[in-house]
Amino acid sequence: MMDLTTALIGLIIVAMCILPILYFNAAQKKKRKKFLNDFLALAGQQQLKVTQHEVWSNYCAIGIDSESNKLFYFKKRGDKEEQVLLSLLDIDKCRVINTKRTQNEDQIIDRLELGLSFRNQRIPEKTLEFYSKDESMALDMELQLVEKWQKLISAQLEGKRKAAALVS
Repeated sequence: MMDLTTALIGLIIVAMCILPILYFNAAQKKKRKKFLNDFLALAGQQQLKVTQHEVWSNYCAIGIDSESNKLFYFKKRGDKEEQVLLSLLDIDKCRVINTKRTQNEDQIIDRLELGLSFRNQRIPEKTLEFYSKDESMALDMELQLVEKWQKLISAQLEGKRKAAALVS
């Protein structure tokens, strides 16, 4: 009888430890899914068919419509909202902007952004924030995401240049 009681008490303690974690994960997934649906709805309002997208930090999203060559970025933090819609036909270059500092011989990333330079050089470079130490305590997958999107956009730009050269 004692072993059964001990096993039940142990099982209850384990359940009490695991249930909050499961609840937190489910709440995060639900929040991320709602944000993605909001992002896709906003993209739809812009007549975009997002073919590839990414959501991070539960308040930032980026997507590309390969058919119309448009890039859509959305950030919503509290009541502050930023929407950016760019035609890739107007973009010349895409680069990663990694703002970092050295502290005790360690490199600390303060900010990660995509920098988009326009063909018309009179238009200033547009930056899309992927990470800021002022808004997030820790870096998660943002470095990999910003590099992935830099490569994706650069490949899209290169493909358009090659197609234009074949037409000419």
